[in-house]
Amino acid sequence: MGNQIAFVSTDKEQLTYLSQQSYFEMMAHDKLFDLSKILEVPTEQNEVMFVRNQSVAKAFVGEKQRRLKRAKKRAEARGEVYNPEYKFEAKDIGYFHSIPVSSKANGQSFLLHIQKLKISML
Repeated sequence: MGNQIAFVSTDKEQLTYLSQQSYFEMMAHDKLFDLSKILEVPTEQNEVMFVRNQSVAKAFVGEKQRRLKRAKKRAEARGEVYNPEYKFEAKDIGYFHSIPVSSKANGQSFLLHIQKLKISML
């Protein structure tokens, strides 16, 4: 995961034209990245999509504690008594991957939760 980017198009000529742009050729020549062959997507395969699912984090105890602590701080700032009403709701999350990343803006590390979804053809 990561360190890759894919360009997809129904027009192979557009992809060929894109891959021959001077920027891409220069970067490939300087070995800053590689350009792969242009491949056709098999038509007999089911389509899938990878999405970021931020709600996955809510299932972990540490995230729940962080959210409760934040809610308490906000309630106290409003002058209210903090009295959380927590109701457990079972939720099927499914399989996911967690990728450790760090923010370039503030340097904080966090997990990026990615799930693969099957796309039903209409």
